[in-house]
Amino acid sequence: MEPVKLQVCDVAISARFYAALLGCEAVGNSADHAVFVTEDMRLELVSGNPVTAHKIDIVMTDADRVVRTYEHLWDACVRLPQIPTDMGFGLGFVALDPDGHRLRVFCLYKAEAA
Repeated sequence: MEPVKLQVCDVAISARFYAALLGCEAVGNSADHAVFVTEDMRLELVSGNPVTAHKIDIVMTDADRVVRTYEHLWDACVRLPQIPTDMGFGLGFVALDPDGHRLRVFCLYKAEAA
């Protein structure tokens, strides 16, 4: 699993955002660094001045979780430039984190057994 490392302006604010998005707390957290580990990814937040926004894919287990996550972020007034949409390969939406990093949150459609 290749770690994703993001520079963020405020680690505490970003850590709260990603804890809500990923449904887990940081395993390592300090004023200038936070680490989240899920089954599919390792995300490191480091204090800095993000020069460019990154694009990150966050894969969820099923469509219900994608929709629930979208609703939770909507209620929290997160910037959501794309509603849950059939993307051809799965259901997903796009969110922007506090530093403008673009997050594509989705689940893959499961292949039907023959």
